[in-house]
Amino acid sequence: MNENITATRPRVKTSPDGKWYLYFSVRNPKTGKLHPVKIEKGFKNLADDKEREKYGKKLAEEYTKKIQNGWTPWNNEEYIFSDQICYAKESESYGNRRKSNITVRFLSSEFLLQYKNSLKPKSYSSYQSKMRIFCIWLQNNGYANYDITAIDNKVILLFFDYLVNKRALDKVTIKAYKVKLNSFFAYLIKTKKITTNPVYNIPSGQKKCDAAPRPIFPGDMKKLLTLINQDNPQLYLACMMQFYCAIRPGTELRFLKIKHIDFWKQTIMINLLDAKTEREEHINIPSQLFELITDKYQLQNYNREFYVFGKNGMPGPEPLGKNYMRLHFNKYRDMLSLSKEYKFYSMKHTGAGMLLDNGFNLKELMEHLRHQDINSTYHYIRRYKGNSSEKIRNNFPDPY
Repeated sequence: MNENITATRPRVKTSPDGKWYLYFSVRNPKTGKLHPVKIEKGFKNLADDKEREKYGKKLAEEYTKKIQNGWTPWNNEEYIFSDQICYAKESESYGNRRKSNITVRFLSSEFLLQYKNSLKPKSYSSYQSKMRIFCIWLQNNGYANYDITAIDNKVILLFFDYLVNKRALDKVTIKAYKVKLNSFFAYLIKTKKITTNPVYNIPSGQKKCDAAPRPIFPGDMKKLLTLINQDNPQLYLACMMQFYCAIRPGTELRFLKIKHIDFWKQTIMINLLDAKTEREEHINIPSQLFELITDKYQLQNYNREFYVFGKNGMPGPEPLGKNYMRLHFNKYRDMLSLSKEYKFYSMKHTGAGMLLDNGFNLKELMEHLRHQDINSTYHYIRRYKGNSSEKIRNNFPDPY
């Protein structure tokens, strides 16, 4: 793209679902890049496509003249929100224009941009979604245009009351909102926008209903793995890697490459960027799994840069989609009418529990699961064995 181009020509377009809109790009002087602008307002209220075409032509002419006269979406007096808080298609729900740059909405976008590169995509998405919900609530309750200094503890407590009592969010989620909003207002103090953090005396939500994956009963495991192995060998390998190596089914499994498997040392290296604990980790491959990946799947013969779980059911240059394994695991589980408490992640839980049954101690289990906190390992034990006691079951005295 020619760097001398300041904007593309506004054109009328229609989306696959039949929505009309005006589309063009304008170069942002701060980033030096062309950024898309999409204007939908005004089209949906027109009677037919002929009217929409006429309106679109007029709108295109209007914006062409504005651009030629030096207009950009980033002018302070007429800021059009295509920011970090917006969804791709819903900027209109917040109002297209704001005249102030000291509202929560504007400063939220500034805050997110500031920290975008220092956060992992998943963490950034969490910050973005929670700030978005906060901005929607402010909009719906008449606080959207308030100066940032007017957003005090009273407003914050009303927002959390909404989260706890109207949305019935659990304790963990409420804590996550508290952390994100506290970070946002701490940033505003640091940048001298405000002097006091209004996030305090926050109520707790209800204790979360336990919906974590359950270990799979041996009889059910046999039926499930037999079906998956016959119908979807790639998913079967993913299940086995979870079971034997406790590899987490998110980014660790999806982005695992052939080069991360050391066929000589019989280990798997979890990439620094993918590891939950943010460090390089090496996992021993049990002999049963090593035989599977070298004899049946012959992963050693593929391009080292290929993803182990690529598209088309084999290693390849592109990883599987984010939800592919989970959705297909659920499909086979439901085909066999098994408990919905069995989830893809259950393979990891089940493997950990079976190690416990076979004499592994707590420290060994903790190292295998790559836990940094012993309480996390206790959680696995409680989930697998409950509060059961071999001693009580087999050595309880008779009443007479």
